Amino acid sequence: MPTYILSLISSASVSAALSGVLVFLARNWIAERLKRAIGAEYDSKPELHKAQLQASSAERLESFKTQLAMQSARDSAGRGWS
Repeated sequence: MPTYILSLISSASVSAALSGVLVFLARNWIAERLKRAIGAEYDSKPELHKAQLQASSAERLESFKTQLAMQSARDSAGRGWS
């Protein structure tokens, strides 16, 4: 077999092997980045929801305290007239 054919075959084989390795590494790198991005988003959502719930609870608690104070003041004023 002529040397140029052997050279062509070996060149093509090395190129195919390197291309395969490059595709494999790129695919794994992209998959890992996607996993981390999705994980980070799912980790942040519960924290955001928790903060919103705490803020809402604090507002409702203040509202109930105000209503209770107003009711207590009305009850005290009502007893004073009796």
